Amino acid sequence: MRILCFHGRGSNSKVPEIYHGAAALRYELGPDEHEYEFVEGTIPCKADAGIKNLISDKDQCFAYFEHSLPSVRAALQDLDDYISNNGPFHALLGFSEGAILAASFLANQKKEAPARFDIRCAIFICGSPGIDCGGEGRLLNSEIDSGIIKIPTAHIIGENDPLFESGLELSRICHRHTREIVDHKGGHEVPRGAVAISEMASCISRVFDKTISI
Repeated sequence: MRILCFHGRGSNSKVPEIYHGAAALRYELGPDEHEYEFVEGTIPCKADAGIKNLISDKDQCFAYFEHSLPSVRAALQDLDDYISNNGPFHALLGFSEGAILAASFLANQKKEAPARFDIRCAIFICGSPGIDCGGEGRLLNSEIDSGIIKIPTAHIIGENDPLFESGLELSRICHRHTREIVDHKGGHEVPRGAVAISEMASCISRVFDKTISI
């Protein structure tokens, strides 16, 4: 399975690979079973406070979009082009802003018939529901958009994350029969401890199994 991965705001494509347990997670999921590709944001921005001690002053950090509807639309079009030119990808994996990007992409794609890409599942780490880019744009929410993302999804959330409730709300816009949720008990971070990585891998593996069974 080819998995397209997205970092958080104020980070870059190397940080999740080197510092945030990606290698350990890949080992748990099967080191030779999946291919991971990290796509970098295009908008330069300040490093997130959580990674400043993990990077040098020379490292550039990026975001995928600014906080405006035109910028989000441009980011989704960039992602559409990237998948068209470099795909196929069978899964999306995003942390924080990367999860928002992935959720927004999937929700807006679902309005097209038929879907243009063979994306079979998604993994959201410390995510939020994302944005409906139709009309004047709005935040996705479970009252209107419950189950709009129908592919199997994994939701990795932390009870000490200030955006914990946003992570739960993201799970609610995904189909309830094909979503899996695990609380790693931490904050707004990619789990790195052995127990947390094992629990996260088990959650993702269940989603992969659901993908195969569909």
